[in-house]
Amino acid sequence: MKTLRRNTVFACVLICCALCLMCLSGCVLSLNKASNAVPQKENSAAKKEHDNGLVDAWDKSVSYRVVWEEFKEKSGSNLETSTSATGVDISVRYPQFKGIKSGHEESINQAIKKRAMTTVDRMYLNPSESMREVLAENRNADGGNFIGSTVEPTITYNDEDIISVAFDDHYFIGSIYLEFQDLRTININLQTGEVYHWTTDIMTPDEGFATTWRKRSISKDGISEFLKRLPQEDLLPILSNDKAYSNRYFSDFYINNSKEICIVVTYHLGDEQGIARGWQDAYFTYDELLPYKTASSFWDIPSLKDR
Repeated sequence: MKTLRRNTVFACVLICCALCLMCLSGCVLSLNKASNAVPQKENSAAKKEHDNGLVDAWDKSVSYRVVWEEFKEKSGSNLETSTSATGVDISVRYPQFKGIKSGHEESINQAIKKRAMTTVDRMYLNPSESMREVLAENRNADGGNFIGSTVEPTITYNDEDIISVAFDDHYFIGSIYLEFQDLRTININLQTGEVYHWTTDIMTPDEGFATTWRKRSISKDGISEFLKRLPQEDLLPILSNDKAYSNRYFSDFYINNSKEICIVVTYHLGDEQGIARGWQDAYFTYDELLPYKTASSFWDIPSLKDR
């Protein structure tokens, strides 16, 4: 199996980017927030593995279809052209589904777009006062700001009952020094419109599960910097989305093309040992997670129970 590239941020990359930007003069940031969604052509590829290890498993045999849309913003500089030290470079792709017969199509598509736009909304379109402070405090070497987000979606599973989408988000908050790689997910019951994405939406992990998750993740992808540095006792609260850990970790899940439930941890590490940011996952069958299940309607979805 292909090793997942978690885009751990290496200091040398950041230094090189910083030196390039230091040679350039600043410019006035033009915040043109026109939220135009650009329709994209349907991806005809099926069961295609991406560089990040996610597999595009869109099943076109279903009664509904997919249309791809994109939110784009670009002004000032970007890391590719480095035309100035201040700028915005945002590209968020997301699927929208047409022909869903349950009567929940509009709310389903709104939920998908909202999940895809989480980072852009939080740091650019509707920043809180605390986020404004972060942006003001974090600047490039010459004093300019850089806000960037590239979101690549993958439909990891779909049938007549459920859709599962993973959003790989590579983003910068205010400067090239605050670089992150998150995996956000959304799973939607097509018959009821119910949304699930947190691991704790569907299950209550315990210490035994945390130990199993760690072993499977290492078996699948090797020992990452994240797992090297994480004390085992911290893994359970992370998988449980404990608020005390929410500024550095969160745990989502998605369904893959084998109908396995994939439990993900996104991590933001930065200390004297260095910077490590990205995500890691482990796969479980429906039956394996039944002992941990919550009262969520997720467990009653017919196609998942028919395994």
